[in-house]
Amino acid sequence: MATIFVAVEIAVEYMLALLAHRIRPALERAGKRFNQVCGGMFVAMGVALPMTR
Repeated sequence: MATIFVAVEIAVEYMLALLAHRIRPALERAGKRFNQVCGGMFVAMGVALPMTR
């Protein structure tokens, strides 16, 4: 079972690395705006968190 888990994990991490390599040029072009949008989403979640039960 551990061997299967390791094999699946290696495959998933490899696919994530390939995806990151492919989207890198797009993130370099729009990196600052992407960071601002993500930061705004985290701020919104932080503000909304105390308002939940």
